[in-house]
Amino acid sequence: MKKTKKAAVSILCGIMAVFLCFFLNIYSAKAASSASVSVEGASGNVGDEVSVKITISSSDEISATMIYLSYDASALQYVSGADSGSAGSVLWIDVDTFKTKTRTVNFKVLKAGETSVSVSSGSRVAPSSGDYDYMQVNAGSGTVNGNAPSTASSDNYLSSLKVSS
Repeated sequence: MKKTKKAAVSILCGIMAVFLCFFLNIYSAKAASSASVSVEGASGNVGDEVSVKITISSSDEISATMIYLSYDASALQYVSGADSGSAGSVLWIDVDTFKTKTRTVNFKVLKAGETSVSVSSGSRVAPSSGDYDYMQVNAGSGTVNGNAPSTASSDNYLSSLKVSS
């Protein structure tokens, strides 16, 4: 009787171990895939159009993107290259399968100085694996340098200023 009870417990433990291994394999945590979105800086004179390259890349295939870029609308004006743009925000939508893709977005420089073009937190990247979770987006930013017009004086100490009465 003790042998039968011991054998039954052993068999039951074996069956439980098989089911446990099976369920752990099905429900094991999968590492979230990620995509990097980089923004290349640019430089131009006030009034010029500058091109800012935006690159999305991942080691996994991407099937769809919705990338929001933000910028200072008092320093830059959106011109072209994205699917839509308004004061301070640009949207790039893509429904193609790729691992790396670059798009050029054009802005007009409105004032001298440095300003940033950044990937906004609402950006989404979907993997082509059929997984319904979005990829983690590693967002970047780039600097656009607006140079003063060549007619502006480089003498900002006013050493040549003469006051007359």
